[in-house]
Amino acid sequence: MFLVSSQAAYAADVDPASEFSVDNEAEIIKIGELNNASIIQLGDANFLSLQQQGSQNHFESTQVGTLNYIAANQQGSQNEASLSQNGEFNEITLAQSGLGNFASIHQNGESNYASVIQSGHANVANIEQYGYGNRVRVEQSGNGNLATVVQGY
Repeated sequence: MFLVSSQAAYAADVDPASEFSVDNEAEIIKIGELNNASIIQLGDANFLSLQQQGSQNHFESTQVGTLNYIAANQQGSQNEASLSQNGEFNEITLAQSGLGNFASIHQNGESNYASVIQSGHANVANIEQYGYGNRVRVEQSGNGNLATVVQGY
């Protein structure tokens, strides 16, 4: 399912090399100008929900595996997010509001959870999780905060 307002969106849920990708879902709402999103889902039953409101927000995500989940909300201008999940039962939630915030979240394994909340200007969050059952929550408010988290093997 695609929900698009104001701008075109791109989402892919079929692996061109395989006939076995099924039941992937992406819901995208875009309000504003020059927001862009690139979504790739390979595997089965992956879900993504994205809402972009404002201008010049950039979002990219890749999910490979089964039953991975992403919920993202970008409000403001020039916020950027790069998210990837490889494995099963991984979850990412992201909320960005303000100007020029950046989040990079990469999970490889099973049952990992990452949550990033950014409000303000020029905040940076970098998260890498490997293995099984890692959990992290980063909240940044204000300006110019930096968080880096690496968990797993």
